[in-house]
Amino acid sequence: MEKPAVIIRQANIDDKENLFKFYSKVYGELGQYKYPLRWEWLYLNNPYLDHKRIPIWIALINNKIVGHTGAMIVPCFIKGEYKLGGWSVDTIVTKEARGYGIGKRLQEANQAFNPIFMSLSYSVINLKIKTKLGALASKEFNLYRKINRLSTNLLFGSLKTKLIQSFGDFFGYSIWCILFYSGFLFLLKSLIQFYFKKKITQKEDYSNLDFKPINGEFDEKATVLWNNIKNNVDFQVVRDAKYLNWKFVEQPLVDFKKFYIYDNNELQSILVLRLSKHPEPKIGAISEIISRDYSVENIEKIISFAMDFFHKHQMETVMCLSSNSVLNEVMCSFGFIVTKTERMMAFFKNDEFSQREFTNANINFTLGDHDLDQYPRARTLTFFELIKIVLKKNDK
Repeated sequence: MEKPAVIIRQANIDDKENLFKFYSKVYGELGQYKYPLRWEWLYLNNPYLDHKRIPIWIALINNKIVGHTGAMIVPCFIKGEYKLGGWSVDTIVTKEARGYGIGKRLQEANQAFNPIFMSLSYSVINLKIKTKLGALASKEFNLYRKINRLSTNLLFGSLKTKLIQSFGDFFGYSIWCILFYSGFLFLLKSLIQFYFKKKITQKEDYSNLDFKPINGEFDEKATVLWNNIKNNVDFQVVRDAKYLNWKFVEQPLVDFKKFYIYDNNELQSILVLRLSKHPEPKIGAISEIISRDYSVENIEKIISFAMDFFHKHQMETVMCLSSNSVLNEVMCSFGFIVTKTERMMAFFKNDEFSQREFTNANINFTLGDHDLDQYPRARTLTFFELIKIVLKKNDK
């Protein structure tokens, strides 16, 4: 079969209609989480764009879009300097166009545009592509999950999904019906709940801290706090008021709850939590913690508040990503379990890091930096993950 002629180019605003048709085709019902609101927030209204070019690259065969990759442009603070970087997002190639090297060419174009090009949650094939293109691998970051409320929907839904995946729609559903109507599932739930209640998890008194909701935008206080702690790590996304407002106030389709945390009337920390919205599963996300007191004792108090908040809003599970030893220790003390590890792949056009330096670099990375706290990435637990958490068996 003759290899088709493939054109790779940067998209422009005139491609908008065809891009939306492409998203509808490849994402189906999940397309509502990609466009039009999120698309405009990410690719048009991002304050870090030069507004001359849209950070999207498309592959075309016979003038039809068959591949796509985008960049979430963010400000970075690296070794004391401010630089723009891009997160690789929304990379996809249609089934009929795979096998022609389109994914690699799209990634090459995206990487060439960004002085710092970062990636997460990539496939094995995509990892090989990024490595060949010169990307460096960071240390591993832990993605934690915890059961906050063991509901019937959480337990039965995860098992039903697993059975259908394993045995197909008809037999999987039939097995689930037998287990359900025989009463076995309710017995299983009772046993798990009994075991679950015996688990002892950390609980800290945070009454000395004042958690004040931020109902509007982040103000200059956030920038002052950021400036006071920004030199504590080698590499991170800038977390000043401008960035926080774009990411956690202006972003559509998501419900972020934001707090200034005061200790003796002085701003000590910023906490950003995300509550899922229907039709998402009931998942709470600890999206961001910015603090000038990153001691175990203080972070335990912040996590205690977060867990109480999620329980009040009936979130069934909670997720958090950690890039440092303090938060790792606190997550374990609260009964969180590592369900996945993430490793950032990053290309530095100006060679800011060698591979050895980057592997050992002190990186501040949170759930809100990329889109790991977004639906559908913030998915419900699988049945085996649920059992693993109940038994408190880490994936590491």
